Amino acid sequence: MFLDTNFLIDLEEETGAACVGPARRFLNTHRGELVVVSVIALGELAAGMEDSEAVRTFLRGFRVATLKPEIALAAAAIDRELQATGARLGENDNWLAGFARYYGTPLVSNDEAFDRVRGLRRVAY
Repeated sequence: MFLDTNFLIDLEEETGAACVGPARRFLNTHRGELVVVSVIALGELAAGMEDSEAVRTFLRGFRVATLKPEIALAAAAIDRELQATGARLGENDNWLAGFARYYGTPLVSNDEAFDRVRGLRRVAY
């Protein structure tokens, strides 16, 4: 499953505060499942962190999926579908949805906007 940027931000805050909140509980509940961070979420997270090394350290236990043409096409299809309804996602959210749809895996997010994406399963935490 792919992690939304908001999940990663919550996880980073919980880790920094040494507390167990919704994000850490979710990961504990889903031990053994493949959890992936898209390069898009990595970039969004990095923009709010101190430096690149802090991001690398924080994400060292996660697999990072990189962009490939098929994901771009999945994201483009989502954008076209949502344009037709007048309810587009933000650009980076569209990319995150494209990763999840392409790989056929859930997106872990509390953002209900992802529910507008046909064929995408959002898992709240």
